[in-house]
Amino acid sequence: MIGVAVMNISKIDDIRLLISLASEDMQAFDLRFDQFLWSDKKSRDIIRELLVIAEEKTGFSAENKRLMIEAIPTDDGCAILFTLLSDKLKLARKKFRVKNKHEPFI
Repeated sequence: MIGVAVMNISKIDDIRLLISLASEDMQAFDLRFDQFLWSDKKSRDIIRELLVIAEEKTGFSAENKRLMIEAIPTDDGCAILFTLLSDKLKLARKKFRVKNKHEPFI
């Protein structure tokens, strides 16, 4: 298990867990947000390791359960939201469109 100093783990409720990784944590995991993909074995291994750490600290267990995983970049790392999915519970998906009124600049 990789030693992380700044990582924040919050069990939101029985089905949701939020893990915030600071830049130091990202470096410890040798992880870049733009390379954090489920299709990448290294990323899957990191997610599994984060879930083991979270279970030890909060009791949140995703063992043999379906998960929705959302990763959001932050100013100093990223936030990862884990949501346990139930076959009985169909989560309504909402789609939002962000209108960008500003032109990109360099």
